[in-house]
Amino acid sequence: MRAQAISPVDLERYPIDDLDGPAGRALVARCRSELAAVGACDLPGFLRRQAVEQIVAEIPQWDATPHRTDTTHNIEFSGKEAELADDDPLRLRVRSAKSLIAYDQIPDASPLRAVYESDELTAFVGASLDVEPLFRQSDEIGALNVMLYDPGDELGWHFDNADFVVTLMLQSRRPEARSSSCPCCAPPMTRTRGAWPRSWPATAPASHHEP
Repeated sequence: MRAQAISPVDLERYPIDDLDGPAGRALVARCRSELAAVGACDLPGFLRRQAVEQIVAEIPQWDATPHRTDTTHNIEFSGKEAELADDDPLRLRVRSAKSLIAYDQIPDASPLRAVYESDELTAFVGASLDVEPLFRQSDEIGALNVMLYDPGDELGWHFDNADFVVTLMLQSRRPEARSSSCPCCAPPMTRTRGAWPRSWPATAPASHHEP
């Protein structure tokens, strides 16, 4: 059962089932190096293409009611613009428009949920962050979610409220769309090995088009 849970992962490229082996140790070392250098780690093709296609095809069949939001906010979600100087960049307003499928609406049989709930993935994330033990979040709504973006939707640039997050891109963005990150611009606590929190959320963005 445990092997089946992580079967969607490309274990040849990302041997999260054998972190003590040479390839597993090299993978963890690579992730730690990237996190230390730029504050982020990119793992292309982490899930096998067939698994990704299966997940994307199944999402419209879930008995889920996505929660829709379309708001503007500052880049740190503080709502304290009135306390800042007129020229403070934290006063900048950005737009975020998206729909969210919560953890409790993702079917138990979904490969996405199986991978998130696997001990192997949790151990890999913890090893990469140099946090032991690391626990999955117990939040039945926010621990794992799927983000849906309709045409015209966007996620405004921001500092995330979580100290770290794992994001799985299920569908590539449209050619005209752009995504960006700012290396090592997060508060120091979120970039110091050994200072990470001990539970973690995950999100899986996907584009969404109604029939």
